[in-house]
Amino acid sequence: MIHENASPQSSGFAAHLFQVARLVRLPNVMTLISNVLAAQLVFSGSWNWTLLFVLPMSIAFYFAGMVGNDVNDFEHDRATRSDRVLPSGQLTLEFAVRLRWLFNVLGLAIAILFSALIGSIYPLALAFVLLAAIEVYNRWAKRYWFGALVMGFCRTANLYLVASHWIFVMAANASNEWQHIYAWSMGLYVCGITGFARNEEKVSVRWSLILAAFIAALGIVGIGIGISAINHPNAPAADWFTISILFVLILLPLIRTAARAMIDPSSRNVQRTIGVGLRSIIILDAFVCLLVASDQRWMAIFVACLLVPSYLLSRKIPQT
Repeated sequence: MIHENASPQSSGFAAHLFQVARLVRLPNVMTLISNVLAAQLVFSGSWNWTLLFVLPMSIAFYFAGMVGNDVNDFEHDRATRSDRVLPSGQLTLEFAVRLRWLFNVLGLAIAILFSALIGSIYPLALAFVLLAAIEVYNRWAKRYWFGALVMGFCRTANLYLVASHWIFVMAANASNEWQHIYAWSMGLYVCGITGFARNEEKVSVRWSLILAAFIAALGIVGIGIGISAINHPNAPAADWFTISILFVLILLPLIRTAARAMIDPSSRNVQRTIGVGLRSIIILDAFVCLLVASDQRWMAIFVACLLVPSYLLSRKIPQT
């Protein structure tokens, strides 16, 4: 039998990789991938070779931020969430610190190469802005109410990093301000989800959840307004009434779980809402792709399919 010949080292390596996947919140990276794909369509109207750089760069910085979050929260998690990867001893703190540095160096190396290829300092400059925002959040801001704003800014900064090539091109031309509304509205949505998660390990304050839900709703509205006004050649006029109804119906799971959490702000209900809210980013991005490139619906279908690995992974790996 094959399993009888499996070595303990192989099993140990697989277990180690699984703990790394838990540390970097692997299910959530699908939302980042969908953001990258949608942002490139919003700013350029197509997918192209720059994805080979902006996608791994974004993932590297995201993983670095997730690892840094747990490194900085080590003492707090040891007291309140001892089942997490680092306080439980599944991975050592020293290993996590080295892993964070590895992801940061990898992201910066790709940013340097990308900047050299397009002949612009924008990608590298935006990479440093993103790194600074991540460090501010992990080391300081997340302890306060405005930490959610910083996290939202991190997501917006990443969208601009994805669009850095077109920002360079648009510098000499008139840019479309609606594209910027999309980028900041996505950050606003992430801000709302982060605010919802602020006290997820205990019973949350109801008014805080209501405020966070309102901020996330503003982000959704802003995304819709921004996308509807972007005028790409391959984005013909759409039936906005039908699209709006369908959009609300698809977001019903988020609306239902958020309402349940606001009625009963227990840790379980809040964490369930956070999971649905994160996966809803993929739904939002699929709609963005559908509306911006409505003559190439396979793009929207491809992005929507990211829900499958995100959901399956979330059954084994906590998203928060």
